[in-house]
Amino acid sequence: MPSARVVAAASFLALGAACGARRPMEDVTPFAEFGRYAFVAAMPGGHRVTGTLDVAPDTLVARASSTDCRVAATQPSGDYLAYECMVPGTAGVNLHIDRRSPSRKSTWNAVTQVSKKRDVCLDYRTWENGTRTCIRSEPQEYFERVRVQGPLVVTR
Repeated sequence: MPSARVVAAASFLALGAACGARRPMEDVTPFAEFGRYAFVAAMPGGHRVTGTLDVAPDTLVARASSTDCRVAATQPSGDYLAYECMVPGTAGVNLHIDRRSPSRKSTWNAVTQVSKKRDVCLDYRTWENGTRTCIRSEPQEYFERVRVQGPLVVTR
């Protein structure tokens, strides 16, 4: 009878293969890419997602160490495995792991708020011809949601 540790390890690998496999990786991932990697997604504003990426013939698993991530419910294509990560200050970060070249072609994207400034007019002057011009203004900070993206930095 198998031990609980063997059953747990087999279950974990089966889950990783089921979550990440739309087609077998052994057909597309070069043997040299197998192994464990560290990854970093560094975003503007100092937000970071770090973790490890395990690449095997039939399994591709990303484990974030700095936040909670899960396999995305919808996948962008059969060539990528998408993860959704919860990062404070963003609407979430998406990791896109390239199945064929996970260490070189993986990316991240996020929607985040960027601080911007604009001048707001406080007083106007109306001229004889009816045109108005601002005579006193002050700067105002506002936030705009923008999509940012970049390469997932993957190292051995």
